[in-house]
Amino acid sequence: MKPTNSKEERAKNLHSLSPERFETYFDYYVYIHLNQNVQIMHVIGMLLGFLFLALAIIKWSWVYLVLHLISFNIIPLVSHNLFDGVGTPTATGAPLISIWYAIKINMWYLTGQQTKKEQEFFQKYPFAESYYRSK
Repeated sequence: MKPTNSKEERAKNLHSLSPERFETYFDYYVYIHLNQNVQIMHVIGMLLGFLFLALAIIKWSWVYLVLHLISFNIIPLVSHNLFDGVGTPTATGAPLISIWYAIKINMWYLTGQQTKKEQEFFQKYPFAESYYRSK
C-alpha cells in the first residue's frame, strides 16, 4: 500500500503495536511491511541477493558473497529506516523466520498477489490500515 501519512507518523504507529496484538507473528510481520516503498526495496534486495549468491557459488568469489550479504540483508533493513523511520523491527526478534516471511511476501509482490493479500489482511485487522493513512 502507498502510505499517505508522514514518515514520523508511521514510525510512531509502527512502534505502538506489538506482535501480541496480532493473531500470529506472520500477521505482525505483514503489518510492518505494508509500505509499498519498503516492499519494493525488499524485493530488489532479495533479487540482487540471490543473483550475487549464485555468482558467489559459480565463481567461488568472496566478493560476490559480500555483495549477497549486503543486498539480501542491508538493503531491506535500511528501507525500514528510510521509508518508515524505524530500525529493524523484526530481524532482532526472529531473524531466521523473518527471512522466510520476507521471501513469502516478496513472492506475493512478484506474482501480483500483494493487493489481494493486503485486502485480506485489512479484513482481518481493520485498524491496521489507519496506521498508514493520514488522519
